[in-house]
Amino acid sequence: MKFKYKVMLYMTAFLSFFYVVSACLLIFVSFQMSLNKEKANALNAYRMIQNMLLVSNDMNQKAYTYTLSQLASQNDSMWKGIRLKQTGSGTLYYENGYLPYHLNDEDIRTMKTEECCLIRYIQTEDGQYIQVSGLVETGSVPLSLEVSQDVTQVYTARETQLQIYKVILAFVLTAGSVSALLIAEKLTKPIRQLSDVSKKITDGNLSIRADIHSGDEIELLARDFNRMTDTIEDNMHQMADAMKRQGEFMGSFAHELKTPMTSIIGYADLMRSQALDEEEQQEAAKEFIRYALTKDVAQEYIDDQFAFSAVNGVEQQNETVSGVAKDIANGKVSNFPDHYYPNGFDLSTILQQFALNKVNGMDDTENISETLASCDEQYDAANVE
Repeated sequence: MKFKYKVMLYMTAFLSFFYVVSACLLIFVSFQMSLNKEKANALNAYRMIQNMLLVSNDMNQKAYTYTLSQLASQNDSMWKGIRLKQTGSGTLYYENGYLPYHLNDEDIRTMKTEECCLIRYIQTEDGQYIQVSGLVETGSVPLSLEVSQDVTQVYTARETQLQIYKVILAFVLTAGSVSALLIAEKLTKPIRQLSDVSKKITDGNLSIRADIHSGDEIELLARDFNRMTDTIEDNMHQMADAMKRQGEFMGSFAHELKTPMTSIIGYADLMRSQALDEEEQQEAAKEFIRYALTKDVAQEYIDDQFAFSAVNGVEQQNETVSGVAKDIANGKVSNFPDHYYPNGFDLSTILQQFALNKVNGMDDTENISETLASCDEQYDAANVE
């Protein structure tokens, strides 16, 4: 998965989690506050009726009925239903409105034992209700009072909020995903640019550089990347120059290596051919050879001719040929191979091309095959009588 899509998913997930938690918490708190308010209203209605009955104290059934009827007509909006009955015999004194729950003997024992009223949240097919039940001691007759409150609108409001929440959540997810994708696109653009530059450098374009000005850590990374590329390019140029110098040396090395012996033989032959007797000729040749093989003369000659000497203690110090000095010391150089080359066979050019191919990254197997083929072709072309 691409980095920008990961950023988008992470941002969208965080935004969704934050919105879901905050919205659910808000809906829950709002619902609970509304429900508690309705519960308080039901308790207030219950206590108002209870206090009125306590003040009336030991009235007969007709009086209770009349009193509750008058109260219901004046405060009908405060409750959904009222029920008053005798707890022992179950005689119904008054009932008005809808009460979804009926007290049983266990409820009455609980209220007597704990001296409290019971509050129930009841769901029916018609809606949701709060019903408050309690005992009223008005004298010799124990009574039970029940008051119900319709809280359907509270649950309806919660469902409406949930539906609105779902619509907003869908919008937030869509808008958040698009926004996160755009932000991720902007954040990852410098990384893609840096990747493109690295691919071009891999293909051999060492002159290209990353031009990133994001003002953050990616810009710092791009600067470090450019400095690294500068170093690589400098090293490659130095390597190419070294390979070129070595190629030039190898091109002339075979010829230059034979020059000292050729010159010595030539001079010795010249002296031998002069008008000297045989003994004088031999002595002159030996003297010339002894002179040519002295360390000072040999050192001066190899420095001037860019060559190597067979005289012990005379060494070539030029750094350009330091790479092959060890091979020569170990006897890995054949004696004057260019003596066997036909005229027109330009080995130096072939070796230079081999070195350039190596610097340009050509595969070694392919480079060697191409170089040998070129040698065969030029040798055949030059070796014509």
